Amino acid sequence: MSLEIDKGQIVKLFGPNGAGKSTLLNTIMGILKCTKGQIIFNGEDITNKSVRERVEMGLALVPEGRQLFPELSVQENLEVAARATKRGEKSKEENLSLVYQIFPRLKERLKQRAETLSGGEQQMLTIARALMSNPIMLMLDEPSQGLAPLVVEEVYEAISRLNKQKGLTILISEQQLTKVLDKSELAVVLEFGKVVFKGPIGNIVADLKKIYVG
Repeated sequence: MSLEIDKGQIVKLFGPNGAGKSTLLNTIMGILKCTKGQIIFNGEDITNKSVRERVEMGLALVPEGRQLFPELSVQENLEVAARATKRGEKSKEENLSLVYQIFPRLKERLKQRAETLSGGEQQMLTIARALMSNPIMLMLDEPSQGLAPLVVEEVYEAISRLNKQKGLTILISEQQLTKVLDKSELAVVLEFGKVVFKGPIGNIVADLKKIYVG
């Protein structure tokens, strides 16, 4: 698989179950080992670096299924994430300010346990937690999964703001064409671990809807 993402770009990764989307994101993050080829991030070969090293360099992953600390409060989930790395600790206050600006609902629920939040609020917290490491590239695995359409709209609006305000490079994995943030987004379609299409999303919206939505 060959994929290049420019700084500040939004890339949407599409494909059916089993296409290799989560595998790709987990391999870039270092959760899965890369057995062949190279992973270059910000001009540096990170193929053999640990997850912690990649986070310190500015990579962050919002995993599928959220994986929050359910018994901890919203604030405690954010604090734990900030203290996990030197990069996050150094920019803790700045990142908290950004999180509260992007997700004001979380600020209203700081003392509330994560397990008591709605599905949409949990997804917001998962994204916010990733932001506490102060990333320069944010990867999101199926961020719209299990969410109502209005909540999906809200989550994607937040993603768009992060890209525009903070200049984050963003790689999003989705099974279906859920939401188009900008027609200049790059669309990458995977099938059986191979790239079968790569190009501006505005050029293939109709085809993607036909293939993956129906």
